[in-house]
Amino acid sequence: KRFQENQCERKRMKHRDTAQPEIDETHFVPRPFEDIPGPKKNLKSMAEFYVKSERFTKGYKMFDQLFEKHGSICKESMIMGTMVHLIDPDDHEKVFRAEGKYPTRPMRRRRMAQSTIQGCSQIMRPKIVEENIDNFNAVTKDAIARLVKLKDTCGPDGHIPDLEGELSKWATE
Repeated sequence: KRFQENQCERKRMKHRDTAQPEIDETHFVPRPFEDIPGPKKNLKSMAEFYVKSERFTKGYKMFDQLFEKHGSICKESMIMGTMVHLIDPDDHEKVFRAEGKYPTRPMRRRRMAQSTIQGCSQIMRPKIVEENIDNFNAVTKDAIARLVKLKDTCGPDGHIPDLEGELSKWATE
């Protein structure tokens, strides 16, 4: 058996005059997608991601733990599907180079991206914006006044506890 392994090793290696072995590229066979390490898809792992990422605001903490536990390439199964995460820039380069000059994308995603820009179903025309600029300014002034009031009532540090929530209210209105 050891003799067979040595024979296989010799077939994979090519020797040059510099005496540096080069691995034959035909030796590398892609592994199945199921072999990529990562947490199992279940409600517990999703809840763990939610908690460790501090309600999805600091996902980088969870990704650091994923890479420490599973290595530089790992997959994560969530409700919307399975994602493969890469941390090594060389791996990113390999993926982008493998796509070629004109990568193929599913038509469904392309159509969604064209019809909705940044989540907006329709963009206002400049004329409509011009007609409603006074309303927009009034809402913005109210939001700024509310933020100033909250800042004054928060104490000496001036830290608004739920700034994201307040900005979300302003954006919604």
